Amino acid sequence: GQSTVKVTCTKSGAWCRPESYLKQMHAQLWSDHDFIDCVVSCGDRTWQCHRVIMAQASPVWCAALKGTFRESHDRKISIEDAEPSDVEALLRYAYTGEVGDVCAVKLLPLAHRYQMPQLVAICAEAMLDQLSETNAAEVVAVMNEFDGDEQIEKLWPCLLGQLKADDKLNRAALRNVRAR
Repeated sequence: GQSTVKVTCTKSGAWCRPESYLKQMHAQLWSDHDFIDCVVSCGDRTWQCHRVIMAQASPVWCAALKGTFRESHDRKISIEDAEPSDVEALLRYAYTGEVGDVCAVKLLPLAHRYQMPQLVAICAEAMLDQLSETNAAEVVAVMNEFDGDEQIEKLWPCLLGQLKADDKLNRAALRNVRAR
């Protein structure tokens, strides 16, 4: 069988899981600006970050921050083709593993670009959970844009099933499809 490491929390005496401890430490780093060593910018917003967290969160950021790229030398990552609130949500996820109340349709492209498959799956599932007549065409368009992504491919049957099961959703998706 698989062995489990148990750690005793000193204050409460309760058993704690090491991964919970690490998640708590990362979340604390999100709000604590000690030992910051890089900056992420978007529009007029900047976030003080830790390269080690950024590198662990995204292989794209890892390559940029440790290679011979400008980002490595300047210790700055600029994301100029997104909304600052979406970039903040992306960074918050990198640190805490949590996604707050954000627009999954806008966050999914960032998660895909920075190769964060768990976040891609979270966004795609949220889009399906929130599928409605008003957003059906946009959801289909975003899912189409990332056709071939492993996480998206897993959810296509669910999306198609939802559209087939609800005639109004199906019509809303088809009537609002725009040619590229």
